[in-house]
Amino acid sequence: MNWGAELRAFRRRTGLKQETLADLLHVSQAYISRIEGGSAEPKANLENRIQALLSDPSYLDVIEFALKSVRVSPLMTCIIRPDDGEVRYVAISAGMRNHPRFSSIGEGQVVDTQISAQGQQLLAIIKESGIFSGHVEAVDAIWHSEYEGVKDYWHGVYTPMRGREADWYLHVAIDRICADRFSQLENGREGWVRITSIH
Repeated sequence: MNWGAELRAFRRRTGLKQETLADLLHVSQAYISRIEGGSAEPKANLENRIQALLSDPSYLDVIEFALKSVRVSPLMTCIIRPDDGEVRYVAISAGMRNHPRFSSIGEGQVVDTQISAQGQQLLAIIKESGIFSGHVEAVDAIWHSEYEGVKDYWHGVYTPMRGREADWYLHVAIDRICADRFSQLENGREGWVRITSIH
């Protein structure tokens, strides 16, 4: 493991100074500086203390908490993020994995735009909305899909989150709704996608 890089990333994520980190690990600030600079390697007992600190829940990034929360959720939710022009799943809830339409998707896969006829269009709108650059508060969409002869109606809300290294993620919450609810939503709005911009 590159302990210097790990400690630098940890300090960047938590905002801790080298002195504070040194106090937490019961070593000198100069020793932390040498480890981060690559001129020293921690001894085994210090490695154990560093590993414990890195995995301490009180120092987790908000994104790490969100990923953990989404993965165990019984609701239809996921976290996605842009990656070299594509959008990939980062975390998928138990609720999504247990739904027949989404059971084949996995973390790291490109978001499937064929889930509905509107899927590709919706993803393009989301990417172009500015949501991955902090200019959009939320995207709210309704759509329908057909899978194995069954027509489903959906309502989804996409909200941005900023992670470590200033990366952008989207928390996606979708709900399967009945045809009547879909009609109510459709009649009460202009268009099937509503973008709330940050002013």
